[in-house]
Amino acid sequence: EVEPGSSIMPGKVNPSILEMVNMVCAEVQGNTHAIEKGVASSQLELNFFAPMIAKNLFESLGILSNSIVELNLRCVAGITANKEACEEYFLSSAGIGTILNPLIGYDRAAALVKESTKTGRSVPDLIVLKKIMSKKELDKLLNPFRVTKPNIAKK
Repeated sequence: EVEPGSSIMPGKVNPSILEMVNMVCAEVQGNTHAIEKGVASSQLELNFFAPMIAKNLFESLGILSNSIVELNLRCVAGITANKEACEEYFLSSAGIGTILNPLIGYDRAAALVKESTKTGRSVPDLIVLKKIMSKKELDKLLNPFRVTKPNIAKK
């Protein structure tokens, strides 16, 4: 919290720091457009836009640097992942079908995802229940470090 919340929604916390970063990004985009226009306007290897180019470049660097510091200090620092919730989201994701596709085929993976959506059971639960893989094999397959690396089908 960096300012009072809403006058009509008691207790609301406004995302002021994130809004500030968005405004900075808009300002930098405007400066970038002006820089591009200035660079394109040079004539005979001379560019009378050089002062404007330098001013906008240094302004953009300054406000971006300041906004990153404030974003980190007031918004990002201290954020921690809820490991259990992340694991639950991962294991209940229909995206697991993508991991299974090279191993059990598209049709079978799609059927499992559809059944999971229909029944509310997770895809991993269905895989073990249907004896497609053992729990041990599935745990190895769905290791978060493994599935975030390239060439998953080759491992």
